[in-house]
Amino acid sequence: MDADVRSYKKQGFVTLTSLIRKTVCAKMPTRHCTEAVVLRKHLVGESNAVVTLFCPDLGKLIASVPGARNSRKRFAGCLELFSRITVWMVDKGADRMPRLEEAILLDSHEPIKTDLWAIGQAGYFAELISALVAENDPVSKLYDLLNQVLKSLDQRHFTPLEVRFYELLVLKHAGFGPNFTNCLECDAPSSDAWKFDPSQGGLLCAACAIGLDARKKYITLSSKEFAMLSGMQAGRLPESTPDVGSLRILRNLMCELIDYHVGRPLKSRQFLLQLAAEACK
Repeated sequence: MDADVRSYKKQGFVTLTSLIRKTVCAKMPTRHCTEAVVLRKHLVGESNAVVTLFCPDLGKLIASVPGARNSRKRFAGCLELFSRITVWMVDKGADRMPRLEEAILLDSHEPIKTDLWAIGQAGYFAELISALVAENDPVSKLYDLLNQVLKSLDQRHFTPLEVRFYELLVLKHAGFGPNFTNCLECDAPSSDAWKFDPSQGGLLCAACAIGLDARKKYITLSSKEFAMLSGMQAGRLPESTPDVGSLRILRNLMCELIDYHVGRPLKSRQFLLQLAAEACK
């Protein structure tokens, strides 16, 4: 028998004992500790919850929180929207949802919750990032940007132009950054007017826009609006506030672009539109 076992080992076979050991170890839960921002919370039953977290090293993940309502010691104040936390979780395998075991609050971003505009904008960027990023796909620059957005909203809510600026940054870090530097067809860096194609994420100059497919939706930009977008893409906010018409065009452009990549309108955008309508009354 010993000779047979030695023979099996020489041929690359494993013994039954080592095979069982490997199988058991593979099924054992793995415990992780990481930082995260709470993007969403959904209550389940009387005491449990499911949360969507965004982590610098694990990306977006959805985790169960047994006893979320009842356990003040483990999760007190940690599972509120936009909270930055340190979490301990158990990964129970690819086919099962991770389980949160404990959390420590690092920043509740409480000032955001005193300003309806800040709440709406924080919720909008949380939904935007959640929609663009796949589960378990870490994007550390996007995590840093989200924290930058939340810290800024602690101070005050954004102007419409600042919202466009941060939308462009989110798209860039998520891998969907548009091209606002030159024509997609002829590489021309300037034109009297431009047509933006959301499906291609870029611009066509006036000459190349002749004879465009009438069935597709294009957005017309002036040279002034082109300059604003290319400047923001390079990290520069315009020094002066654009007129209402230009702000509307930029908003519509970003809505079309984001909806194309996400595949649907963002629900949180409607809340911001309602706030804007109330402000105009």
